[in-house]
Amino acid sequence: MQQNEVNPGTEDTRASFLLRVLIASLFLVAGIVFVVYAASRHTIPVLIEKEVEVELPPQQIDAIQALAEGLTWEELEELQKPRFVKEKAIVSELRPEYLIVEGVTFAAYERLPSGEIKYIYGIGEDIPEACPT
Repeated sequence: MQQNEVNPGTEDTRASFLLRVLIASLFLVAGIVFVVYAASRHTIPVLIEKEVEVELPPQQIDAIQALAEGLTWEELEELQKPRFVKEKAIVSELRPEYLIVEGVTFAAYERLPSGEIKYIYGIGEDIPEACPT
């Protein structure tokens, strides 16, 4: 046996170990990237009660009759302009899934019989600090 001879398979074992560590590390990094991407991009439609501004159509007023009743031109023009009124309406909004999961633990959402998810608390209301049960 010569002194320069290396044990057969030693270098091959080290190379295969490094390859296995590299592949496992790549899978770990890919998994973390996929979880972060999914958590940030996956959204669910939620019904939320919000105050929205609704445009009311202008009133149809007979100008001659209104002027005869004592209205001025400025008042008549003001009545014929479209008006905006704030109303509460239920709108659908996309929310990240992780926020919904967090809100469910505090009973901030409920599933309607139609299968839709509705946010229970109104505008400006705080979600409770702990689960109500």
